[in-house]
Amino acid sequence: MSTVQATTSLVTRFIAVGMAIMILGSIASYHRISGFLREDLAQSASASQLTLADQVARTADARIGEQRLLLERLAAALPPPLPGRLDRLRTWLTEQQALQPAFPHGLLVADPQGRIIARGPSSASFPAGLYIGSDPGFRAALDGVTSLGLPQRDPASRQAVLPLATPVWDGTGQLVAVLVGVADLTTLFPLGAADAAPASVAASATAPAPDIRIVSSRDRLVVAASDPGRMLEPLLQADQAALQERAAPGFRSSTRAVGSGGIDELSASAAIGSTGWYASVTVPASQALATVDRTRDFLVRLTLTRALVVLLVVGLLVAWLLRPLYRAAKLADRMTYGELPLRPLPVEHKDEVGHLTAAFNRLLGKLSDKQSELEAMALHDSLTGLPNRKLLVDRTVQALARAKRNRTQVALLFLDLDGFKVINDTHGHEAGDEALRQVAHRLSALVRQADTLSRLGGDEFVLLASDIEPPVDGPVRALADKCIAAIACPIEWKDKAYTLEVSIGIAVSGPGDDPASLLSAADKAMYEAKRRGRGRYALATGA
Repeated sequence: MSTVQATTSLVTRFIAVGMAIMILGSIASYHRISGFLREDLAQSASASQLTLADQVARTADARIGEQRLLLERLAAALPPPLPGRLDRLRTWLTEQQALQPAFPHGLLVADPQGRIIARGPSSASFPAGLYIGSDPGFRAALDGVTSLGLPQRDPASRQAVLPLATPVWDGTGQLVAVLVGVADLTTLFPLGAADAAPASVAASATAPAPDIRIVSSRDRLVVAASDPGRMLEPLLQADQAALQERAAPGFRSSTRAVGSGGIDELSASAAIGSTGWYASVTVPASQALATVDRTRDFLVRLTLTRALVVLLVVGLLVAWLLRPLYRAAKLADRMTYGELPLRPLPVEHKDEVGHLTAAFNRLLGKLSDKQSELEAMALHDSLTGLPNRKLLVDRTVQALARAKRNRTQVALLFLDLDGFKVINDTHGHEAGDEALRQVAHRLSALVRQADTLSRLGGDEFVLLASDIEPPVDGPVRALADKCIAAIACPIEWKDKAYTLEVSIGIAVSGPGDDPASLLSAADKAMYEAKRRGRGRYALATGA
């Protein structure tokens, strides 16, 4: 391998260019400035998020309290749910529905067993007789506590609703029913509205819009969200202990972590009174720290501008230096696509490109030689050099097509040596291999240029005789006799002589024959010849 001179080395020139790019592109203050701004703004953004979470929690707690108080007042004024006076109860619910729009999805009265016995006009999704005893709010009301039920979708309107349940007592202090008011979560917690955020934390027009959610830790549900599509979304793989901690009275927390979507987020949480819920406010860190990103972008743009100038200069230089490589690659492409014959590529300079081109030329020569060897191995027997079964089938197809055009016939002679196993077992494989080579040499002397002698494997040979003018019986029999006579001559190896015989099966082509049918017919005829005795031939039936 030739040595590349330092004065012509592309490596030396590339190193020099790389050093220049590194000097121009190094900005030591980049990480310091971005790190300082990111830490400072993260603290400020976290404080704002926590303030907003507190405001949302207090507002939600106040609205839930108003709903509870109103429902308890309605329960106190509820007519007794006597079995014979349910019509009066339904009329009263209808009147209250018109006067009190706080429960737009209806007012319901259920007996202590959990069956609805009366409902208002807006409660079509909750028919009389419907069992609601499994609702957690209803179960809590049976214990004498006004409680929140399970947030759910109204079956009729598909809107998100929240049932609130409160006990109804008779004059003796006995619980006789449960009054349920079904509120609309969208209007109860309008987190997606423009006025949802408190004025004290109203964001500027350029500030990111936070993702605000109200979460029920008991039900593992998103009760309300600034994104309407996430309402009533279940909390998948959520830690129940962590959810309960966030819902504990007085809980406040601000964190920065990677969210479920793999996004770095700033989030703050605040408990909502005694509801068992909490408010969560989340903003992607990339948005909250937009100032850092803008500063970073400025530094990056400045660096990129300088780098582009360097890249332009270096690109032009490299393009000029690598012109010989481009020309060599173009020639190689054209040879690959068959536009040019395979030939060595020109070597223009004694540098790395010239060295690579010369190495490619040497590799091309070796590949061409190896390809020729592989093609020969794929189509020829490695011991005798004769065509193998694959090449025999291909030539048989050609011979049959030619015979059909010329109205001639094809004969296939299947030869199986008799006595070969004795030589192979007695004197070893080396003697057997020499016997096969001598048999191949003798049979090759009998075939015409248009014929094909093939070794299928072991001691089996096939002779394809093509372009035989009818009648074929005489020429084919004569060829078989020649093969028998040629193999009958003693085989000499290491001053010893061995005698072989051959059994031959002959198949002559007819209309519709193919290589497989001819070979099968000749094989069967060969076994018929063996049955008659050694050193014989037999014609396939119909030949």
